[in-house]
Amino acid sequence: MKARSPVFKQLLSNDTDRLRITDFEPKIIKKMIEFCHNDTIEDFEGEETSVFSIAFKYKINSLMSYASKKIADNATIENAIARFKFAHFYGYEKLKKWYFKYIIENFSAVAKTGTFKTLDNELYKPILEELINQNKIS
Repeated sequence: MKARSPVFKQLLSNDTDRLRITDFEPKIIKKMIEFCHNDTIEDFEGEETSVFSIAFKYKINSLMSYASKKIADNATIENAIARFKFAHFYGYEKLKKWYFKYIIENFSAVAKTGTFKTLDNELYKPILEELINQNKIS
């Protein structure tokens, strides 16, 4: 774990080999450990965003990348806005750009979802500008 995470390296450098993680569910911690040992997670069980969150907290970049691919693989019209906001919150530009493109390509369907109305101006404005640039709206 110390080899994968500078945070773990620092936390576990004080003559201890134990660490208590209380802000994530045990199944998420197990998935993080599984990835650190195997470079893969057999079954995300719909927990891609939680796995990404723990990877972000402990700065496990390879797991962040891996989880972000799973997040994108599971994109739907219904979750596009929530996942776009998620990527923005974490400042993970690669995933944010992926969802931005997904939203633009599927705008007519995404705009009909209840979550679309939850976009604030900071996120809505670039979408609107891109739609205008692509002549999808006028």
